[in-house]
Amino acid sequence: MSTATESHLFSNFAATQGPFVLKGGVYSFRASGTWNSGSLALNALGPDGSTYVPTKNLFGTAASLSANGAVDGIYLPPGEYQLAVTGSPSALYAVVGSVPG
Repeated sequence: MSTATESHLFSNFAATQGPFVLKGGVYSFRASGTWNSGSLALNALGPDGSTYVPTKNLFGTAASLSANGAVDGIYLPPGEYQLAVTGSPSALYAVVGSVPG
């Protein structure tokens, strides 16, 4: 069983974060903050090399939050990602971390 983990922490932000590179595997996405009807989504760089597309977990749930919480079981290939902010949230804190397995 692997115990190596990868984690990207984002602190006190209100605008889209990234790009950042993930090695691939199973991930968890967690966030908290002042949402003000805004949302935060984990997006992957698409095959055209310029457009970011939404990600989903194993059960088809979008890796997107509009309140404090988490989306677990997100299977991702190696690549470039971003945390996309919509609306006007503030003081957001988020982590995208791999799940050892």
